Amino acid sequence: MRPSRGLLVIALSSASMVHGTCVAGEPPSRAARSGEPRWPSRTLTFDELAIQEQSAGAPWSIKRANGEYRFEVRQGERRLKAGERERPIERSEIQLQPRLHFGVDYTVSYEFKVEPGPPNASAWVNIGQIHATEDPEDAKRLGPLFAVQLAGERMRIVARADPQRISVSRPRDLWLFRDNADLVRGRWHRMDIEIRVAPLGDGRLVVKRDGLEIVKYAGPLGYNDAVGPYWKLGIYRSTSPEPLVVEFRRFTLTEGAGAAASAALR
Repeated sequence: MRPSRGLLVIALSSASMVHGTCVAGEPPSRAARSGEPRWPSRTLTFDELAIQEQSAGAPWSIKRANGEYRFEVRQGERRLKAGERERPIERSEIQLQPRLHFGVDYTVSYEFKVEPGPPNASAWVNIGQIHATEDPEDAKRLGPLFAVQLAGERMRIVARADPQRISVSRPRDLWLFRDNADLVRGRWHRMDIEIRVAPLGDGRLVVKRDGLEIVKYAGPLGYNDAVGPYWKLGIYRSTSPEPLVVEFRRFTLTEGAGAAASAALR
């Protein structure tokens, strides 16, 4: 019998961000799928959050002011990690823990704004994603199980699923939404996402943007890993000459579908 689901609301703060390190807790072991503790049914404090910065470490890469997080990438800015500097990707993002549990409903809410600037020429840009915790035997670079992307100046949403115990190749892309008009830059857009990661078939995804439902999906979602996935905010893109800036605010992650989001970036 599944334990009763508590309610957890997480509010991000720069007080818990440390460049290139994880400040609280290590990922659970491969054997932890059924045995790892569930999230506590309370609001985590700043000191209890684990937030890892992944960027080039430039002064402009990640900033916080007036309750907003600002992410910027410029051409050639890659994560300070061995083996990644040669790849044609650029990033400025943060990784949030604790990890999500399989088969559990979560609600993610936030506002984002793409700052005015040159048109986006990157082949793809992730501006919010849920990333798998890959098993050691899995193939590399499988792609996030859920991502909000920019393709040119238009937003799109992609999901992926693989029920196999070991993922030997990248699964097909499930394109669940493609904009028919350019995203309005310089304006805050509200995102409300209800998600249940379940690679064997009972997955669920509902996405609303600015109050309008743009995705309603039921079916396999995610990878069949030993440890659950995690949320990432910021910019992750294929290399491109133009700078890109995306801001986020009022981000909450709540255990329980449709639960009221009461905390925000402070």
